Amino acid sequence: MKSSLPPSPANSSSSSNQQLIQQINSAANETPGSLLIFPSKKLVISSPFEETKSYIIKIVNASNKPIAFYFKRTPKRINAKPGVGILQPNESKSIEIICQGFDIQSTDTTADRIVFVWTNVEANTPKFKWAFFSGDGVKRRKNIYIEYNH
Repeated sequence: MKSSLPPSPANSSSSSNQQLIQQINSAANETPGSLLIFPSKKLVISSPFEETKSYIIKIVNASNKPIAFYFKRTPKRINAKPGVGILQPNESKSIEIICQGFDIQSTDTTADRIVFVWTNVEANTPKFKWAFFSGDGVKRRKNIYIEYNH
């Protein structure tokens, strides 16, 4: 399965990159608002586990500022589409969580979770950039634990 994450940025010292960094730093120094996530505490994945399963998580930017977000996970068998993005104030997005088939008997699932990380971005930011999450800006994160229903 292909990852839905964009490539990491290449190093460059152009003036446009310097301007981008200044814009990112100004927005990222404010505490990001709330990102509501449904379900908010755990995602239940049902058997049979040998099959690829797909679930929907809804995220909502409940703040008055645009935010950039990305998705992380502990088990590599879990992916998200889209895995990154920009949400405008009060905008919502459905995220497809895909769990590849696996053998539950031989797999340690005790620490399985997915994580959403977000930060503020400037208004009218057109697309996601990994640079939003570099440096000392304020970032928030939310863990969603994965429960396997036998």
